[in-house]
Amino acid sequence: MEQVISCPYCGESQSALVDPENIGVSYVEDCQVCCQPMVLLPQDAGEGMVDLAVMREDE
Repeated sequence: MEQVISCPYCGESQSALVDPENIGVSYVEDCQVCCQPMVLLPQDAGEGMVDLAVMREDE
């Protein structure tokens, strides 16, 4: 599942792939623009939907 996210460092929008089976498991992905490490946390949004929380690595 693909979602559009905003980098918590530079604010640029980009797409991220989310596996609905990994709800609650965080992972780190580098921003495609500024290369800073973003922590992505898939969360259950109900009705088969997934919400992707995006945080700075130092939060």
